Amino acid sequence: MTSIEVGVTRTPATQPGANPASITMPPLAPNAVITGAAHRSAAKETPVRLGPGFLADTDAVRQVIAHWTQAQVSALASVLLAESGKRRESQFVDVLRALFFVHPAEGAPVVRVEFVTNADYEDGVYWDEDTVYLHHADGTVAEFGDFTGPEDEDAEYAALDDMFRELLTDIAAEDRPQHGDHLIVDLATGQFEQTGRDCLV
Repeated sequence: MTSIEVGVTRTPATQPGANPASITMPPLAPNAVITGAAHRSAAKETPVRLGPGFLADTDAVRQVIAHWTQAQVSALASVLLAESGKRRESQFVDVLRALFFVHPAEGAPVVRVEFVTNADYEDGVYWDEDTVYLHHADGTVAEFGDFTGPEDEDAEYAALDDMFRELLTDIAAEDRPQHGDHLIVDLATGQFEQTGRDCLV
């Protein structure tokens, strides 16, 4: 195996017998700087990680991106918004699975949850949080009618119900439905399907 040492001439990779895969890097001294291909390789193996504390510091973030172009800032914003949307949808699916869980002894499991729109809001159309249709594995579809007041809920159900309503509102605010649209969430795949067709019930 060929190793690289300080003060030793490196054998060009194009010469006979040279094998790039066999080249190893020596331990780095404190504050040493890696350049070239070794730097690119190290960057791939050790991605930069920014903690939430840094991102919460508006002034620090602005200082970092001060030299960025508008296109670069917009690209970063798009990535963060897309990731935020994906995580919100994933969390919403988890809440639906817990909220509408059916014990096997009590009936067929819920495989899809369907929402319709509610246009009775001053700032636009939202998904109706109190009109929910449950599609069961046996093909039956029924409107969920067990939403109860806070006085009748246990703490766990109340927390799920609050999360359900908050996430449903956020999802509608991010991707506004048109009145008459339907949203179907597949609990097995986590897929969201938004259509304008009539309710299946």
